[in-house]
Amino acid sequence: GASLARTENLLVLFSRRIRRKRRMRLWSLSLCEQLRLLQGGEITAVEVVQSHLDRVEEVNGSLNAVVTVIDREEALAEARKIDASPRDARGPLAGCAMTIKDSLNTKGVRTTAGSLGLKDWVPDWDATVVRRLKEAGAILIGKTNTPELTLAFETDNKVFGRTNNPYDLARTPGGSSGGAAAVVAVGGAAFDIGTDYGGSIRVPSSWCGVAGLKPTHGRVSRHGHVLDFRAGLTESFQTVGPLARTVDDLRLLLPLIAGPDGVDPYVHPVPLPPPEKTSSETTSHLRVGLVVEDDVLGVKGKKNVTTFSDDCVRVLQSAADAIRLKVETVDIVEPSFFAHLGRTQDIWRGLALADDGAFYQKKLRDIGTTDPHLEWIFPDAAARKETSAAEVNDLLVELADYRRKMIQVFEHYDVLLCPVFTDGAAVLHGFPGADLDKLTFTYCFNLSGHPAVVVRGGSSSCGKNLPIGVQVVAPHWREDIALNVAKLIELHCPDAGWRLPSATTPAPSPTSSNTTPA
Repeated sequence: GASLARTENLLVLFSRRIRRKRRMRLWSLSLCEQLRLLQGGEITAVEVVQSHLDRVEEVNGSLNAVVTVIDREEALAEARKIDASPRDARGPLAGCAMTIKDSLNTKGVRTTAGSLGLKDWVPDWDATVVRRLKEAGAILIGKTNTPELTLAFETDNKVFGRTNNPYDLARTPGGSSGGAAAVVAVGGAAFDIGTDYGGSIRVPSSWCGVAGLKPTHGRVSRHGHVLDFRAGLTESFQTVGPLARTVDDLRLLLPLIAGPDGVDPYVHPVPLPPPEKTSSETTSHLRVGLVVEDDVLGVKGKKNVTTFSDDCVRVLQSAADAIRLKVETVDIVEPSFFAHLGRTQDIWRGLALADDGAFYQKKLRDIGTTDPHLEWIFPDAAARKETSAAEVNDLLVELADYRRKMIQVFEHYDVLLCPVFTDGAAVLHGFPGADLDKLTFTYCFNLSGHPAVVVRGGSSSCGKNLPIGVQVVAPHWREDIALNVAKLIELHCPDAGWRLPSATTPAPSPTSSNTTPA
């Protein structure tokens, strides 16, 4: 009897150790992998939430990615409710752990948008995307850092300070969804929801080595975001989308957040293609355009012309080579097709600052921020000028023509492979405004409204193994095409897909300046 009791005790202890060890690594699984185990009863929601909260506690001190962590007992109580519910009654995300960018409202949880006026604000309602994800069973475990009002490519603010890149803490994760990308990269959350005004999902995804999706403008509601659909001249630039570790995770999340909500008037009831049309086998007919020519941004000597780094070209070419046998054609895009890109920054900034920043300045006043961190929305006296109604109208006409030309590109190609940042990998903290031209290929698709997926396509050659993303762009409303091609890259490109970052040492003291709109 005593021997049997000892054996039973040993089995219990062994079982507990196995479960503890398994829980310690659950955070490293993709969202789809976690859900498969949850739905099969092999793991519990409590284990998933504990694993991710433990991971946040382990890595966040050096990253400063999660700025508000949900009370552990509160999050575990939500997990226990899911574990106690019948499996066939659970939502598609039941039991998974998510973080949300701190510019999106979360009921009962502080939401600051990185601005001092909101440092203690707790909304009493959820943004549309947050509500939909909670209804699908996702459990909120934290809010992730963002630059003030999401308007910079350096994730830094006066409320929480600067977020560091998980591959090299001396470098920026990008912005404005820098906290989101950093925490997803290290396994602190299965996914996050970011926003993209000029590259704010795609740049951090590229620099942190995760997968990110900027949906078609009009696909996902912006209700509950600090800069929502009431953004005037630049309304059409703003989108909301997911960041995760794999392309399949993005594919799973998009239908759950897409569609009209009766609030955002610019969201259209355009159906997503049915699941049978979103498999990699449907790519064999696709004509892929590869953007690797320096001259694609205009004629040499003209304003806004930049060059592609060797790393950038190498990674793009590697991605193209990896999928070449899986699609119909891969051709280098003729520079003449993108002759209009030389005006990208002039149009974006011309409309964003047509009122000399008055819209953003009023937003800061309305939320009670008297000591802002932003700089670029306050043009100095020399840069200020009266923008007449006629000049604004001219910019809107030019924007319409810009969009027409971009649509015409897709008459020649079904999908484009483009750089995210023409210099390749993440830069050191303090991203300079002078480098915005190197992000022309993110800004341009905010102007045109096209959907774009970013997936890691390779690494830098500097010896630090810094990730470099490939941007996959499809026609309007065809996120499925972009996701399918991104999946091909993830599967077949030798250095593609998520890798666990290893940076753990503290970065230098944060003293950066936010000067670049994102």
